[in-house]
Amino acid sequence: MEIRKVQLTGGSSFIVTLPKAWVKQFNIQKNDALALVTQNDGSLLVTPRSHMDSSLKTREINVDNLKNPTYLFRMLVGAYVTGLSTIEVSSKKRIPHSFRDTVTRFNKIAVGVEIIEETPKKMVIRDLLSPAKMPFDKTVKRMYNIVKVMHEDAITALVKKDLVLANDVIERDDEVNRLHWLIYRQFSMLSMDPMRFKKIGVTQEDAAYYFLLGSTLERIGDHACILAKKVSTLVDNGENEDMTKAIVAASATALGVLTRGIDAWFSKDLNAANDNVDSLDKLYPALDRINRLAVDSGRMPCVELCYVIESIKRTGEYACNISEFVIDKVLSE
Repeated sequence: MEIRKVQLTGGSSFIVTLPKAWVKQFNIQKNDALALVTQNDGSLLVTPRSHMDSSLKTREINVDNLKNPTYLFRMLVGAYVTGLSTIEVSSKKRIPHSFRDTVTRFNKIAVGVEIIEETPKKMVIRDLLSPAKMPFDKTVKRMYNIVKVMHEDAITALVKKDLVLANDVIERDDEVNRLHWLIYRQFSMLSMDPMRFKKIGVTQEDAAYYFLLGSTLERIGDHACILAKKVSTLVDNGENEDMTKAIVAASATALGVLTRGIDAWFSKDLNAANDNVDSLDKLYPALDRINRLAVDSGRMPCVELCYVIESIKRTGEYACNISEFVIDKVLSE
């Protein structure tokens, strides 16, 4: 930290000199424009325009040295969530069909992007969505609704031995991922351009918490998929009625923590958040009951059953984190 004195010039203008190292780092020249952003805590953020415009950069990905299309997909996601406005996929000769299909698949999944140019050697993807048109709160609510129903449907698939429903749960994970990427992307873009926080009416702290919420809900969605993937094996093992009821009860307890956590977030209810953290303690006895029933039936839990217990447990614990976010945020305001 550097401490610099405020000086008065011309009888009415207050000035503070800029650190020489910072000026050199960003190549600040005479008459360059700097952005001054007043923060909620009263501090003043000074940032060069070139730094704020970094979100408009283009990233080129050459596929010639990539081993397989999966590598390309990961790189596309990485470029997208870091807030780049244009992604060019290229090849010196011709983009292989499998890589071209990967670009098309990514374009269908990611929110707000379109393929604006396509030739044998190049495909260009551009972001066309303004962060203001997809508010954080609406995206989080949608993610919550999707992962909650995914979890409920995974348990229903187990109870009704419905493999079609289980597969449907797995397919819905793409929707959760695309919303998670969107929140990640918007958080990255806002971090690169503080002025955007003012334009869309959120603070940097808000954006950080929404990023954490999105990541937490995405993990809960992953565990709903794990539950769905274990349905076929558990159905084949012919789990008894008491075991099924115990799984349903434990699942309901975990989802209760999730619902109350989201409600507390949007209502900023500190007492409800604290009560909800305590309610997680009810989940562990429900999970222990599943284990006891497995032992009493004369067999130790199979690997798939252990996955089910762990995924319900993680769902409840991740949901509990949401209530802890509420406590942290309310106390920081």
